[in-house]
Amino acid sequence: MSLMARIMARAFGLPAPASRDVACEKDLPVRLPDGVTLYADRYFPRDLGPCPTILSRSVYADRQRGGFIGEIVAGQGFNCVMVSGRGTMGSEGQLDPFRQEQADGLAVLAWLEAQPWFNGSVGTTGASYLGFTQWAIAAGAGDRLAAISPQLIGADIGRAMFPGGAFALEVWLFWCSLIHTQEGSSFQQMFGAYDVGGRVRRAAGRLPLSEGDEAAFGRRFPFWSAWLEAGPEAPYWAPGDHHTALPQVTAPAHLVGGWFDFFIPMLLEDYAALRDAGRQPWLTIGPWSHFATEAASIGQREGLAWMRAHLLGDRAGLRGAPVRYYVLGAEAWREDEVFPPPGTQVQRWYLYGGGGLGRGPPEPSAPDALRYDPADPTPAVGAAYRAQLMMRVRVDNRRHEARNDVLVFTSSPLLEDLEVIGPVEAEVWVHAERPWFDVFVRLCEVLPSGRSVNVCDGLQRVVVTDGSPEEPRCVRVTLAPTASHFAAGRRLRVQVSGGAFPRWARNMGTDEPLATATTLVPVTRWIHHDPARPSAILLPVAVRG
Repeated sequence: MSLMARIMARAFGLPAPASRDVACEKDLPVRLPDGVTLYADRYFPRDLGPCPTILSRSVYADRQRGGFIGEIVAGQGFNCVMVSGRGTMGSEGQLDPFRQEQADGLAVLAWLEAQPWFNGSVGTTGASYLGFTQWAIAAGAGDRLAAISPQLIGADIGRAMFPGGAFALEVWLFWCSLIHTQEGSSFQQMFGAYDVGGRVRRAAGRLPLSEGDEAAFGRRFPFWSAWLEAGPEAPYWAPGDHHTALPQVTAPAHLVGGWFDFFIPMLLEDYAALRDAGRQPWLTIGPWSHFATEAASIGQREGLAWMRAHLLGDRAGLRGAPVRYYVLGAEAWREDEVFPPPGTQVQRWYLYGGGGLGRGPPEPSAPDALRYDPADPTPAVGAAYRAQLMMRVRVDNRRHEARNDVLVFTSSPLLEDLEVIGPVEAEVWVHAERPWFDVFVRLCEVLPSGRSVNVCDGLQRVVVTDGSPEEPRCVRVTLAPTASHFAAGRRLRVQVSGGAFPRWARNMGTDEPLATATTLVPVTRWIHHDPARPSAILLPVAVRG
């Protein structure tokens, strides 16, 4: 093992290696049925004899520049096979992100099983795209997979592209930046990382959005326009939807996520789907964003412990309970048998006229007007996606809340501690002057100092097709789940606005297609909070005896 591999293994908190005599076979050709050849590297311990295999498939530079990961995995007593996806890092073909991974993955698995060193046992672990490639084959592989550990990802990529029905613009521009720079020179990679914020801003501000890739990177990605043209409900996304097949997944699964990862709503839906199918998945959720160092470290440790348990029969590294999650505010880890924990009860906190928030039903009041102008869109502040751009996840929202396009509703100081653990939703009664608008809702914690710190949020795109937009309707907004402890004396705050740009693509206020829209039309909507139209946020409150 190299010095770097030893250092990183210690940083990850891994057990002492089973072998330090690790070798590597580079650029193994994997011939696919359509004639395309992918390339793989195999890391293996020379002194341990036949070993089970951990398979990793990625479109990133892991195979070329992540060799120390292969050494670490091999040192733990496995073959580590790292395969580059189509059109990336030397593999043939053209990259068609997320939609190509099921067929290619099952073909790679068949190739693996034909290798003379394969001992019949294989598992998968890894984060982000490496987690998605696991979901892509999990159902089709059946019991050929001994275990899986998808991390920081969901099984349905269409949902991740269009959370709440609106395009997650900043996230996927950043992803394109990764793909654009990873195969360049070291200087190009460093400059690309330095200038990523500028690239994203240039692309997000370009209209039509279909030209965003050229504005940011000086090149066209065929998939960029395809994503925008498809929209949220198109058959285009079917090859990337593996959530519907989760009941057929038989491999023991350990899901790892972060409260500030933009995939956390989907990851928990995947966990629930496995539970509903009678499976017993494990779950770990920490206080992390997508690219947090601690997420990578604990993900490696938890994933390898899961592999050792199911591929080597060594359960010494497993904890006692299947669910472990971090409670924000309490700054403590909890363990339970299931998530959300037993006894959770939904509390409704109602929006009041005059900016109040409370448990009792609202009094009669006039609705609040809320104008959103796509030419000067309500900006995004803090939250999961921002951490990708090396910004803080939780920030003081007071300056943002002072804007005239943000409504704020604040509770009285809490009389006792409150723990919110699980999925969060809002029901917002609204009418608008046009049929096209968004509703953004954020939950914040107000500290005794007055700082308003974001906890979780979500956005729902509305297209009125049933009646007039001027008729009040209840819009249900799914916020990110959370596990948060609010101490007595703190206050809850709910923000309502018309967008969060560039986290989500701005609502143009017209029916022009997302890819080609250029017309900007301000839209006023009215938020209701009266007995007949009681807007509220729904909080899953943990009740512990």
